[in-house]
Amino acid sequence: MAAVAALLRVPMQIGAQLSRYSGTTMQFAHLLRIGLALSLLISATVGRTATFCVDSPTELTTAFNAAGSNNEDDVVRIKTGTYATSAGSNAFHYATNQSFAITVQGGWEAFLQFDCFRRIDDPTATILSGSNVRRALQMSGNPGTSGTMVIENLTLRDGHAVEHGGGLRQQGGGAGFTGNVRVERVYFRNNVSESLGGGASIASEGIVELRNNLFLGNHADSNHGAAVITALFASASSVRNFIGNNTVVANTCGVGGNCQTGGFLVFGTARASVYSNAFFANDGNDVQFGGASADLLFNNIHQFFGTPVNNIGNIDVADPLFANVLALDFRLRFESPLRNAGFPGTDPGEVDFAGAPRINDDRIDIGAFENSEVLFKNSFQTLQ
Repeated sequence: MAAVAALLRVPMQIGAQLSRYSGTTMQFAHLLRIGLALSLLISATVGRTATFCVDSPTELTTAFNAAGSNNEDDVVRIKTGTYATSAGSNAFHYATNQSFAITVQGGWEAFLQFDCFRRIDDPTATILSGSNVRRALQMSGNPGTSGTMVIENLTLRDGHAVEHGGGLRQQGGGAGFTGNVRVERVYFRNNVSESLGGGASIASEGIVELRNNLFLGNHADSNHGAAVITALFASASSVRNFIGNNTVVANTCGVGGNCQTGGFLVFGTARASVYSNAFFANDGNDVQFGGASADLLFNNIHQFFGTPVNNIGNIDVADPLFANVLALDFRLRFESPLRNAGFPGTDPGEVDFAGAPRINDDRIDIGAFENSEVLFKNSFQTLQ
């Protein structure tokens, strides 16, 4: 520990020398390199986390292969751009039989000569594509493993799967996998499943959290066009499935118009909380409950199937007053009835889908986007 403490003092000593430099780009870059190297050294000394920076499909595949067997927690940073492959049933696949955490993040960019130095909060800037012939992403934790899986700040689109989850299949059923799963600020667009869960199929015996995502135009030939979300737990009274602040638009299911639920199937033996979601123009039901008890709280929802334990604060607004539906802009206009209408009892995260601060006024908005306009922000002002 004494060695670690000594290392921690070095960056402060370097910072004290900054005034001696003239501030040229070369000198700044030199200091930056030293600081980065020290940060990596300290990380390696204090904890065991492997960080991958990738900017090609081959590098992403290599990173997933290494992360699945390196006996470390892993962070896979994907640089902005579009990633696709030309073979296999999955464009990209992470699989492990170890109990270590993995975080998959899009939006990374270089700065000066440093790769993956900064991240932009824009899920549309990093795209994993299934090219309309394969699933975009599969994340598999074998039975008996418990490593947390986090997927955030990227787009999964144009996936096509014979089985569940055209855009994302996480775990593939959940049986025996006990790790927590969080999917946040992910854009599921134009994915297809020939079975269930066109956009995503997510399952675990741990805590499942689906927050601040956008589901648009996904389809399942059988049922549940947007997603199937399953949380399995011994006690049905324990809330383990959290589905909040998602915008779910124009998702379809069925062949020949036979669609029961175009939106979400919320399934499992653990209790689910479905809150502050903006459902709009989906086929059939927006939500279908199966198995566990559930709470339906402060959503904009047209119709659902099943009987939630609590049905509180929900509204059914035919026109949510999105910014521009034709331009696929699902931010809320200032006069939207979804503004300041979300469930006040949850943690919405620091930023919304687009990277704007959450809770602009006193209360969270319904859906993945927080309206950023403020009336009378400083005394009496016009909207801005």
